[in-house]
Amino acid sequence: MGQVLTLLDSPDAASLPDRLRPLTETLRALRLPVEAATDPAALRNAVEAVAGLLVPRGAQPGTATRGPADGLRNLFLTLAGLVADDQMSASTPSAAKPGGSATPRPDPQATGERLTPGEATQLARSTGEQAQTQGTLARLARALDDTLLQDIVRQQGGGRAAGSAESAPLPQPAGKGADLTLNVPLLVGGETRLLSLAIGREGGGQGGSAAGPAEWRLRFALALPSTGPVEAAVSLRGRSIAVVLRAEQPETVTALQGLQETLSALMAEEGLDLAGLQILKAPSSRGQLADTLS
Repeated sequence: MGQVLTLLDSPDAASLPDRLRPLTETLRALRLPVEAATDPAALRNAVEAVAGLLVPRGAQPGTATRGPADGLRNLFLTLAGLVADDQMSASTPSAAKPGGSATPRPDPQATGERLTPGEATQLARSTGEQAQTQGTLARLARALDDTLLQDIVRQQGGGRAAGSAESAPLPQPAGKGADLTLNVPLLVGGETRLLSLAIGREGGGQGGSAAGPAEWRLRFALALPSTGPVEAAVSLRGRSIAVVLRAEQPETVTALQGLQETLSALMAEEGLDLAGLQILKAPSSRGQLADTLS
């Protein structure tokens, strides 16, 4: 997704055919400005906007049937199909428009005639525009193919993307559990970055091992130029919460360690009992940082 959105932000996007604009604008509108990501309401709205494309609105994530027709994947598939059609159209010589001149002038290049200055200018302009459009369509097609391929690999790999170093995926929910994995695009300094989220639930059912309070587990991962890759794993059962933060850059680890008291105070303000807080220097899970579709 990140590759696609980066291309759509580039000046070359202006050369894309107009009929692609509604789909490309829908994708670009999913991004949340990074400054607003600290606002819980704004972040929730952004998650729901993306999740609304993954599952039917009003349906619980655990009850939705996921397959090739998922909204976000279907959006990418539709866009890829339109791009392929436009690539074929761009490489096919256009026919004479209906209602045009009954006896259009033969192609000067085919008859060996000299081009008039106006014809030469028009030919150079149209050739340049066509080449730019074809180049942009080709790059967009490659980005869409990569995104869809990574999503297939992630689906086949039990929720992990290719090259994932994650030691254990989120547990499958018990009782009336619900799982949701998605990427929320963030707009950071004019660039698109992906906030990868994975939410799972265990327990909370009636009787057996599922009895008692549900345990909610949240993973998120984000890589910014200023911090490097950062990952968090949060476990919440009742009012008890445990947090593990991991970062690759030593400076980021030090900065997070300096915020331990602040984080503890924030948890207390929310009425949560901090059962554990670990801040570790370790490579983040590549599967969480990979550019996947959902």
